[in-house]
Amino acid sequence: MGGGAELTVAEPIKGDVGVVRLDRATMTYLGVKPGDYVTVVGELLSYAHVKARVEEPLPEDEGKAIIRLAADKMLEGGFVEGMRVIVYKSWLKTLMTSLIERHKKVPIKAPKIIPREETTASQVNRAEGKPHTPLRSKRSPIT
Repeated sequence: MGGGAELTVAEPIKGDVGVVRLDRATMTYLGVKPGDYVTVVGELLSYAHVKARVEEPLPEDEGKAIIRLAADKMLEGGFVEGMRVIVYKSWLKTLMTSLIERHKKVPIKAPKIIPREETTASQVNRAEGKPHTPLRSKRSPIT
C-alpha cells in the first residue's frame, strides 16, 4: 500500500452518487479495488474532505491523473473542478472490515444435555447410603 496520490478533480459523471472514479494505476498504487473506500482531502489550507466508494474509471480517463467525484460528494466536501486533491486509502473502513472478518461468529454445536436426575446430589447420597442433609444457615443462633 502506497501513501497518498495527488490528483486533479475532473467533471462529475451524471448519475453517479457517493462514488469516486480512479484510474487503475492509482487504484494499484493505493491498494484499493472497486467497492473499497478512499478519503479525499484538499491540498494545503483547504477544508475539503470526503470519504467515498471507489468505482471503475471511464476508458478515456486512464493515465490522466484525474479523479471524478460524484456531484453529491463534491458538494459535501467542498470540491471544485480543477482542484488538486490527495487521495488515501480509507483506514477506518479497512479496519472495520478486518475486525468483522476476524470476529465472524463460528457455529458451535451444543453438547448433549445430561438429564437432571442423573446428576443430583441427593441421588448420589442415597446411592452411597448417606442421609440427605439440607443446607444449614451460616447465621449464628439468636441467644
